[in-house]
Amino acid sequence: MIGRGVLTGWLTQWWGEAVVIKASQLAGAAGFVLLLLADTYVTVLLTTGLFVLITTFLRPAIHSLTSQRAMIGQGAAMGLSSSFVSLGRVAGPIWAGVIFDLNPNYPYICGAAILLLGFVLSAIWIVRDQEVAAPEYPLSNTPFGD
Repeated sequence: MIGRGVLTGWLTQWWGEAVVIKASQLAGAAGFVLLLLADTYVTVLLTTGLFVLITTFLRPAIHSLTSQRAMIGQGAAMGLSSSFVSLGRVAGPIWAGVIFDLNPNYPYICGAAILLLGFVLSAIWIVRDQEVAAPEYPLSNTPFGD
C-alpha cells in the first residue's frame, strides 16, 4: 500500500513514467533471479518483499503513461491497457503452472525472461522525451462538443 500510494507517485514525478517502467522491469527480472537463488526462509522473505515492492511500481506507471499518450479516446486506451494487464494476470499463472510441472525453477526463469524482453521493448519504444500528453482537440471535434 505504501509502495503504490506514496512511492509510485513520488518516483514518477521525480523520474517520469518511462524510467519507472523500465527500471521496474529490469529490477523485476533481477528479483525473479534472486527469488530463484533464495535458499533460506529469511532470504525468501526478503527477496519476495523486494520483488513485490519493485513490481508494485509497474502497473500504475503503465496506466499513467497510457493515459498521457492516448491517441484514441482516453477511455478506450485505458480499457485496452486494463484488458492486457488482466490477460497477463490470467495467462501468467496458467503458463507458470504448466512449466512448473516440468521443473520448479522454470516459472522464475520464464518470468525473468519475460520482464527482460519487456525491458528491451520498452527501451526501444518508450523514449522519455516523448512523455507528453495526448494532443488536445477543440471541443467542436468531440462527439459532445458545441
